[in-house]
Amino acid sequence: MKKQLLSTFLLIAVGCSIAQATTYTVTNTNDAGTGSLRAAIIAANADAAAPHLIQIDASLTGQTISLLSSLPNITRSMTIRGASTLTPATGAGGTTVERNTSAADFRLFDFGNVSWSVEDLILSNGRLIGAAIRAGNNTSRTATVERCIIKNCYAPTNNASGSSVFINGGQATVRSCIFQQNQGFKGGVYFANASAAVENCTFLLNVGQGEGGGVSNADGTASVTNCTFYMNSTLLDDFGAGAAIFTFGTSLTTQTTIKHCTFVSN
Repeated sequence: MKKQLLSTFLLIAVGCSIAQATTYTVTNTNDAGTGSLRAAIIAANADAAAPHLIQIDASLTGQTISLLSSLPNITRSMTIRGASTLTPATGAGGTTVERNTSAADFRLFDFGNVSWSVEDLILSNGRLIGAAIRAGNNTSRTATVERCIIKNCYAPTNNASGSSVFINGGQATVRSCIFQQNQGFKGGVYFANASAAVENCTFLLNVGQGEGGGVSNADGTASVTNCTFYMNSTLLDDFGAGAAIFTFGTSLTTQTTIKHCTFVSN
């Protein structure tokens, strides 16, 4: 595994200290072993000098990492970045991370109480709550999903937290992504107790078994800007709500602001 040290120098009044971060490079599409995504996460978790960068090598542009079992829970702040810049509208660039169809059910990325960013990845076929990405409760974290395609993920329909991306707490940004044909109790992305921004995204054919086919916001504040919602739906006539966007909460500060969005056949 290729390991590169990156140093940042911080000048302070009493002297100079050095904060170090490490880049772990993924060099193959293997499920495990040297150079794999799994090995990079294990190494980054073991390195206390976070935040880290897990960079998929440029040679893996357009290739697929097919996982046979769940990746380790992520316990250090880090960025996970695809092999090259992904253009979600065309699918060009980036790298696919998927659950192999022969494997047992698991989610793709499970972040603990840390800050994180996922960029330039196609995430597919995850199963469980937060089928593509789940982030545990942390009010001080930042979480970013940028230039990603999240598709064909399935979360339990009998659990109110079921969605393809579930972010609980903190500052969350989802930017320039496509959510396509995901299904759960909530379909696309679900924010709970968070301050969230969804920008320049497309939500296509997602299904919320109970509510929130596209975006759900619970007990937080969210802004949805320059997004397109096409043929998202909920299934339960007696309970279903918010085929495109669903907002709910017990606080008067709970709100979702929608600007410059397009809604078609939701």
